[in-house]
Amino acid sequence: MRAILLAAGLAICVNIAAIAEPLPPVARTLSGRVTDTLGTPLAQARVTVLEVNRSTLSGADGRYSMSDLPSGTYAVAFAFVGFAPAVRQVTLGDADVTLDVALRPTLVELPDLQVTASPLATTSLTSPQPTSVLSGEDIQQNRSASLGETISSLPGVRSLSTGSGIGKPVIRGLSSNRVLILADGQRLESQQWGDEHGPQVEAGEAERVEVIRGPASVLYGSDALGGVVNVVSKPVPDALGRDAYVGGGALAAYSTNNEQPDGTLSLEGAASGFGFRGAVTGRTSSDVRTPAGPLSNSGGRTLNGSGAVGYRGGWGAVSASYARRDERVEIHEDPAEDPAATPFQRIGQDRVHLSSNLPVGASHVDVDLGYERNRRREFEEDGATDIALGLLSRTYTA
Repeated sequence: MRAILLAAGLAICVNIAAIAEPLPPVARTLSGRVTDTLGTPLAQARVTVLEVNRSTLSGADGRYSMSDLPSGTYAVAFAFVGFAPAVRQVTLGDADVTLDVALRPTLVELPDLQVTASPLATTSLTSPQPTSVLSGEDIQQNRSASLGETISSLPGVRSLSTGSGIGKPVIRGLSSNRVLILADGQRLESQQWGDEHGPQVEAGEAERVEVIRGPASVLYGSDALGGVVNVVSKPVPDALGRDAYVGGGALAAYSTNNEQPDGTLSLEGAASGFGFRGAVTGRTSSDVRTPAGPLSNSGGRTLNGSGAVGYRGGWGAVSASYARRDERVEIHEDPAEDPAATPFQRIGQDRVHLSSNLPVGASHVDVDLGYERNRRREFEEDGATDIALGLLSRTYTA
């Protein structure tokens, strides 16, 4: 009798465990049609699922389709040149979803979408804070050796420069430890110690740069009193719904004032849900020239490399990235005090970033982990081997 009761109890426990075990996330398909207000299909309209960073283009008949999307609630952005962009919220549950949208013609330039503290992505018109975005195209047109110079064309943003390689962002008069620098949301703590300590992040390889002007301490901490600068990298590609591919690109520029060649080589590829991306940027410059003459000891050189891999599937997405940056920056001193001064600094930085997006029921969980190692060495004169000032910092973020 005891054996029968024990067997029955085990059977009940097994059944309860089987019932309580959560079901794996189900992959769904989002499809639809993009037209204008008269019903004419719009070909090559970009459709982006913001939370999972997936995008596709509509076909000649205006139809689009994205498969292998995990269940959950998403913001879907539609954009087409000459039409006002639209953002729709959609919930993927037990069945595939069809989402059609009609875009309105407009003469207004397409605004950039940006991620804020809102649960869903929003636009600059609906954001609770004054924001600006420098697109990838604008970054290439304003290509510079420093982050501060790159974004100085944005309203309310200036650059505090000490030579061509050091440019600290100044937002509404505040800089250093009053302006927070982020790389894909990861805090960078290497630029707040002095005027000669600029942020070590390569904007030339970025997809865009987001700038929040004004106090953001409630969201980011007390060191964001002046604002926040977030350098957003290009997403890791995937080949879901298309053939596997490998491609690359090259970009070169030259600045005549300081005789600075600047170039970037990039390579990316994807097969099914797996993708990778890598880039190498190098530049070197001599002294900056002014109407009063050259600024002695204001050159430098930079070598930056970055790589990222990721996998995307019905269960969610995960990616990992690594960046290495080496710099030699000459520091211009007041010629009235010491016209022969040739101080310089050597900077090495390693940065690792891990991120994942995992669906949990109708919601999703984002996990971001980061590590930054920054080694800064300052020397009194050219050719010196004794370190006048050394600083090694390690930062962990989660």
